[in-house]
Amino acid sequence: MSVSEKSFQTSFQEWLMRLAASLDIDFNPLDPRPEIQEWLFKVYCENGDIPVEHLAPLVYARRARLAETATAAVRSAFEAEGHAGQVVGLTVIPPLEAEPMGVVQFAEQRVHAIDALSIAVEVADGFQCFVADALARVWPICSTHSTGAHPRLVADAAAWVCPTTGHVIGLIFEK
Repeated sequence: MSVSEKSFQTSFQEWLMRLAASLDIDFNPLDPRPEIQEWLFKVYCENGDIPVEHLAPLVYARRARLAETATAAVRSAFEAEGHAGQVVGLTVIPPLEAEPMGVVQFAEQRVHAIDALSIAVEVADGFQCFVADALARVWPICSTHSTGAHPRLVADAAAWVCPTTGHVIGLIFEK
């Protein structure tokens, strides 16, 4: 690695540390998962050492886009099982002074993640809670144990997991 590459890497790491110290950041910029670090590195390469207020619209746009994809996948699975009912949509509010990172949420579940799989889990959790509260349904259900499944990260996928044994009953989203 050349001196300039080392310098660039050092400045990138320093930027991440400043972001992590900011009270306006609602995610962990030091999260070592490749998808997160690759996205932040791309943002840094394209924009340089930007302050939080300039990063916020990029975080918001990413969350909104990934949450829309996850919402469509969960809603499609719900409807494919023959369930009908009015299911609320995604709420998106751009960054404001009171909400520096903006708001992306499904029903009452706020999306704080910035990676696709974690966002899918958060959206699925919000969808599931809405179905339980507003439609008085448990969904999805493990056919083996007749219990409601929970959204979880499993390997390289967001999945519905049976709380009885921990086995996967279906995928929400996978890489």
